[in-house]
Amino acid sequence: MFKQWIEKQKIKSKMHKCFRHCKMYHEKKQGDKKIRIYPQIVNIRPLEDRLEVVFILQTGLSTEAIDETIFKQVFGKNIEIKHDKIKKCVLNVYKNGIPKTVNYDFNLIKNHVAKMQIPFICGLDIHGELIIIDLATEAHLLLSAETGGGKSSLLRANITFLIELNGNYELYLMDLKRSEFGMFRNCRNVKGVYITTSDILPTLKKIEKEMKHRGDLLDQHEVNSIDELDIKLKRILVVIDEVALLRKEKEIMSIVEDISSIGRSLGVHLVLSMQRPDSKILESGNLKNNLRVRISGRQSNSMNAKVAGVEGAENIGMNQRGRMLIKLDDIREFQGFYLNSAEAKMILKNYKVKGHVQAEPEQQQEIKSENILGVLDE
Repeated sequence: MFKQWIEKQKIKSKMHKCFRHCKMYHEKKQGDKKIRIYPQIVNIRPLEDRLEVVFILQTGLSTEAIDETIFKQVFGKNIEIKHDKIKKCVLNVYKNGIPKTVNYDFNLIKNHVAKMQIPFICGLDIHGELIIIDLATEAHLLLSAETGGGKSSLLRANITFLIELNGNYELYLMDLKRSEFGMFRNCRNVKGVYITTSDILPTLKKIEKEMKHRGDLLDQHEVNSIDELDIKLKRILVVIDEVALLRKEKEIMSIVEDISSIGRSLGVHLVLSMQRPDSKILESGNLKNNLRVRISGRQSNSMNAKVAGVEGAENIGMNQRGRMLIKLDDIREFQGFYLNSAEAKMILKNYKVKGHVQAEPEQQQEIKSENILGVLDE
């Protein structure tokens, strides 16, 4: 018992050190001295996989004062801080951290996406849990990271996964740098790989036309989403690598913004990636608000992390390749799936379609006025 009491006092001392450096205290005069009143530590509980510390902020202190970097300096990197955005906070100090590498494994992942329509796989968090989101629900996503941050590998893993999964969707892959998407050409589910603006613009115009047609469908049948139609239309995923290279292409970016605004209910989704977050693209127009999911690997500074929409990404270490943060309602840290080019090409050999011709989305033709219109071509 005495030993446990000593351990708890050591933990309290560490907590007070964190509070002090975060300036999380009130000062009160006591005679000639000023004393500091820190947040109340209400519970210290050793668990099988972690140490849990619960503390309560006094009135007048904000959860925004919590600097996770300071807590990591005191307790080590394997921590997680949760709070209710009012006053109750929980610090978890884990015995084991996030793995340094998480290799892509289709069989490991597939059972976790059974109810998802168009999954985007991320990686493993500090709990050892898979982070996977469904773009049918979350709509659109921005992925950014500086060189070596794991962006290309995560994109590669996701496109490979969607091809292996073979769901009810079509992939339109746009790669102005001509460095990433060539391996996916002629694979099932992939309608085309587009590498020039003269390829991209007409394709996006076709998708724009299809969106209008689907909107008319929803109006005709008095429903709010393609999920409510009797015939299940294919979802369309547009992936643009290094979208910042299109910043001067006003017509293209206008269509991209339109997709971000109205695509969700129509089953048209965006995954945009860029190495260096571009404020001219991300802080103007509709994209800023409509790219709800933000994923970032390491950013070189806090300004880039802020533009990317994932503050704290600048704190990822240079040697933490593939370590990323995802922002939905809150920010979670994870190790992204790793899949190198050679392994991806070996997998994709099984899914090449003989005689495949790069196609564009075709507008559906009306069958009967009382029926739902046809579906996109196979």
